Amino acid sequence: MGLFKRKNKKNIKAGNESDTFEIRKAYYEADWDKCRQFVEEQCKLMKDASYQLEDAKKEYEVVTESLTDIQMIDEIEPETFSNISEVAERIVELNAEKQEVKKEAQKISQNDYFHMMTIEAEFFRLHERMEEDEKYCQAVRSDMYYLESEKGSLKFELEEQEERLYALRRAASVLGTLFLIAVIALGVAVIGFALDITVAGSITFLVAAIAGVTVFCLYQSTLSHTKLAEKKLNRAITLLNSTKIRYVNITNSLDYQYMKHNVHSAYDFNNLYELYQEVRKEKQKFQKASGELHEAEEELIKLLTQAGLKDPHIWIYQAHALVDKREMVEVRHTLNTSRQKLRTQMDYSAKTVADIKEQIMEFTRINKQYTDEIMDVVNMCTR
Repeated sequence: MGLFKRKNKKNIKAGNESDTFEIRKAYYEADWDKCRQFVEEQCKLMKDASYQLEDAKKEYEVVTESLTDIQMIDEIEPETFSNISEVAERIVELNAEKQEVKKEAQKISQNDYFHMMTIEAEFFRLHERMEEDEKYCQAVRSDMYYLESEKGSLKFELEEQEERLYALRRAASVLGTLFLIAVIALGVAVIGFALDITVAGSITFLVAAIAGVTVFCLYQSTLSHTKLAEKKLNRAITLLNSTKIRYVNITNSLDYQYMKHNVHSAYDFNNLYELYQEVRKEKQKFQKASGELHEAEEELIKLLTQAGLKDPHIWIYQAHALVDKREMVEVRHTLNTSRQKLRTQMDYSAKTVADIKEQIMEFTRINKQYTDEIMDVVNMCTR
């Protein structure tokens, strides 16, 4: 029981206002199978959010290391940095010459080329993940639209059933009043006028009985349909909540991937990679005869390693930032933006985990008869 903390929040919001999602209130459930199903669903959502959180933390550490390297560069002694800057400037000049000779390289921006170079070994895994995430996002979006529609239909159906129950109650009241009036009239006929009301009385009671049974049967049938509609609506809300959580998670992940690779889709990402391959082939031809460039790169790596940088190799591809302070500011800004997006994603995922724990805790409190069983399911699912 110490795994969870009690809270009194009723709603959860994620991301923008358009990303808000309903959280179904915990409820009493006598059926253990349905209790287990509810807890397992929440645990699965909590696991998904935890995986998103761990992935974001790892990426956050990588970005933080790069920012740490920039801080170390800022603290390098002026004389040492002057040597680094000279070597970096030589690298920038040699690369500029390559751009002049190989105009094919202009098909892709320098930043995109350097970025693709750093992720080349992982491209197919990254591209496959982006494609799968896009397909999954589309499927989740379709599910969400369908569930929204189903939720609206069920709400309308429930309102109709409730209106019908109200009408049947009114009808029962009217029939009761009419029956009472008929009984009084028959009583007056017997007492006041000594009339024989055997036939009239029999017909009155027969009609009243038929009408009463009919209204009762209709009311019971409508009540049954109302309860069924309520269950369907609760189920639709649960599924919609789960879908919205998955949708927010996957869109956050895709937004970060698009921003990181400077693309708008997996199709663009693949085109960028193919373009990179074409330019790379041209560059490789020139680099075979570019021993001077290689020597400059090795020298830069050596100097940066001596300065204590954790990842000096990446500065071969960002040598311009070691020459132009404005470029370094841009690199720092890009990394800070990436880190902020990751921080936002981490906060959302952590909040999702906490809110789901709160749901399970509240559900456990309401269904005290299954406390031990619920905690066993939670422990098994969260191993």
